[in-house]
Amino acid sequence: MDQGGDFAMKVALRREAKYFCNDFPAVRIILAELGAEYVAVKKQTDTVFTRYDSSGRTTSGRIKARTEEDGRCLVYVYDRSSNESTVEFEYYEFRDEQIVSMLQSLLGEPVIVVKEREIWTLHHLIFHLDTVEEIGTLFEVEAIGHADMVDWNACMDRIQPYLTGKIEGSNEDLVRAGRVEYDDGDASRRA
Repeated sequence: MDQGGDFAMKVALRREAKYFCNDFPAVRIILAELGAEYVAVKKQTDTVFTRYDSSGRTTSGRIKARTEEDGRCLVYVYDRSSNESTVEFEYYEFRDEQIVSMLQSLLGEPVIVVKEREIWTLHHLIFHLDTVEEIGTLFEVEAIGHADMVDWNACMDRIQPYLTGKIEGSNEDLVRAGRVEYDDGDASRRA
């Protein structure tokens, strides 16, 4: 079996929105009505390592190793812009989950994010309905290339009533902070 990367590519995407969400069934109905296509539900474990510059004092990005239930290990080497919405990363696919152990020996203790991700698409928009352990339920929209703003505005106008709190940052930041979304919509509570 090939232990190396099956392929690698460079990807750029924009996070258009990320919110806590209190009603996935309503959001699914709206996505379907807007013409979005259901793709899949995936169980994912993200093992996220912080990268530092050569001085070891300043962060220069992250490496995320995502293991999926089909045995794939996807490795993302990325930097975020200062506004946390534009992400460029190199993406590698491995079939050897030992890559996570190797990264841990090189980079130290990671943050672990365990989630179930439901994926929908509409043209260049990707919708994630995530149930994240220790955090709650999140709705995230990413755009690849030139997303049609008509699609985007129509989605947000309809889905906004089911969103309870805007999220700045990543799931690993929320896990690190111990943030939990409760049914009453108070996203500021601590676990």
